[in-house]
Amino acid sequence: MIEFTDDHRDIREMVSGFSENELAPNAEALDESAQFPAEGIRALGELGLLAAAIPEEHGGSGSDLLTVVLILEELARGCGSTATAVAAHAFGGAVALRDFGSQQALLGALASGQRFATVAMPDRLGGELTTAKSTGSGWEVEGEKVVVVGGGHADVIVFSAEVDGTPNLFVLDGRDAVELSEEAGSTLGLRGAGMVSMRIAGTLPESAHLGGADAVSATATTLALASSAISVGIGFSAHEYSARYANERHAFGGPISRFESLRAYVANAATQLTAASLLVYRGACERQKGDGRVTASMAKVAADEAVYRACKNAVQILGGNGYSREYPVERMYRDAKTLEVFGRNADWHRQQLAENVLG
Repeated sequence: MIEFTDDHRDIREMVSGFSENELAPNAEALDESAQFPAEGIRALGELGLLAAAIPEEHGGSGSDLLTVVLILEELARGCGSTATAVAAHAFGGAVALRDFGSQQALLGALASGQRFATVAMPDRLGGELTTAKSTGSGWEVEGEKVVVVGGGHADVIVFSAEVDGTPNLFVLDGRDAVELSEEAGSTLGLRGAGMVSMRIAGTLPESAHLGGADAVSATATTLALASSAISVGIGFSAHEYSARYANERHAFGGPISRFESLRAYVANAATQLTAASLLVYRGACERQKGDGRVTASMAKVAADEAVYRACKNAVQILGGNGYSREYPVERMYRDAKTLEVFGRNADWHRQQLAENVLG
């Protein structure tokens, strides 16, 4: 059962206003320049939004994960790049450090925004490209991470690596063992999220180890929910923009919103996005209690499909204008497609769902 409290409604309203007034007007410029939204993230830190999932004893507000996915959804309505960067920091890296290992001392700097965190997980069906080997007093780590949000700016990096064929979770405090192998801004969409490829190689202390396969699985669940929440936010933004456009655009003696095929586009988008959002909320509630893997995978599959169709339909509704950068649905379409690789792609989650159903 999903229950929204007054606190949930209040924070959603507050973030919605910030997103509409501060993020949305700058989203196009951020996309064009491919600049990491450091200023916007600092502003979110001042509002306390980076600290939502961090316990009060570490400078956070100790909010539940339902609150965090609502924050991400509303941020994504204004700017997908900023929402994705915040997700990597506050919902990926911070939650992993909160729940696993002995590095909770880092949480205070993450809560205030003084330091930026990210998370680097396997992002392809082929498996892990990074390995770690115990030295007795530490860990020798070496490998590649193909998609790392804000990788050029983060100095706290939570990442997965195989230890004797089993996935484990580690944290890199600092950048001494990091080398960027691809610059930010080269992606199709989410150009302001600072997505890079990186190589991690070096010796880490024993305390860098956060946990084994269970920690990796829980972090993957968290990221899937984060990605899905952002997809829902982008999808609703494109859907609502195209609906307003359809009512205002006149052709053949009336608004184009009267055409049956267009009305079907709008009805389908509303239905699919709402269904995906409910899976995200349910998954957040389940993850709060300790699991939620199956629902999170369902949310990722449903949200990726819903946002893609909503943005594609929005481009169709705008006609030729839908392909112009003068209108935001073109950017949202690109962001939606790029978001598929964040939180592991939907094909990976389909495989997890199939295993759950078929055994």
